Amino acid sequence: MAPKGPKRRSPGEGSVWPYQTKAGERWAIRHPWFGTRRNASGWGKTKRTAQQALRDMLTGASRGELVDPSRQPTGAYLDEWAEGLRLAPSTVASYRKNIRLHIKPALGTVPLAALTTVQIDKLYRDLERGGRADHRQGEGLSPRTTRYIATILSAALAAAVKTRRLAHNPAADASPPTAKQAKAPEMHPWTAGQLAVFLGWAREHAPAGFPLWHVLAFTGMRRGEALALRWRDVDLDAATARIRRSAGMIRNAGEGAGVVEGDTKSGKPRLIDLDAPTVAVLRAHKRDRGALALQLARDDALVFGRH
Repeated sequence: MAPKGPKRRSPGEGSVWPYQTKAGERWAIRHPWFGTRRNASGWGKTKRTAQQALRDMLTGASRGELVDPSRQPTGAYLDEWAEGLRLAPSTVASYRKNIRLHIKPALGTVPLAALTTVQIDKLYRDLERGGRADHRQGEGLSPRTTRYIATILSAALAAAVKTRRLAHNPAADASPPTAKQAKAPEMHPWTAGQLAVFLGWAREHAPAGFPLWHVLAFTGMRRGEALALRWRDVDLDAATARIRRSAGMIRNAGEGAGVVEGDTKSGKPRLIDLDAPTVAVLRAHKRDRGALALQLARDDALVFGRH
């Protein structure tokens, strides 16, 4: 009896087979559902890892989860990637906005597996020349904003490599603005005299907003921290305020805007002292709020809320 050879897979099971590269032997996958796929790194390095990748792909296909990266548009992949991010809601909203406004118009219809470094570099240059999509549409984006968009795209494509949708991250070899070019512009804060002029104007012409402007100017609170401040956080007799959280506006296309509260930037609460003029401003503000409605001056009410 002739010795038995290697067990052959049926056509529906697919197969793995070796091929040679400059780096040595690699393994490819072949299956009727998704053709032949080669990967020079990751799962393609050994027969065993290629077989496991084949099993994983078959399992995904049987569940309806498999999307052939050679056919999936880059825009659809980016939306899917953003949906699964475990980041702060404000960060995810920012990613989605930049994907929608700045990446998808240029690369959204390009098949993910066909995306090239040349196309990505062109995107960055086009954004710098005329990428604004707001009331100043047609003007160029700053190097800082373009670099931020590059960070988003590179992270998304790195995730595609990790999940075996891509063999290589084409954004890794692209040339966005450098960190030096994207340096934040120098800030020119107001002088004490300029601040006094502004607060005087606000007290007279914008009395509803004056208490917030005064507190921001005299305490150093961040805007989000002040907007999340509740009366229970403020001890006017002790002249202190405890900063426990921060609020931010979240805007998603088609969903309107909403306010989300989260941790402070440092992630830790802190106690700040209030000077006498600030205590006086807050006492008057609380009295005015209570005159509008008692619930606006209760402990759980926002100090600077609209309602």
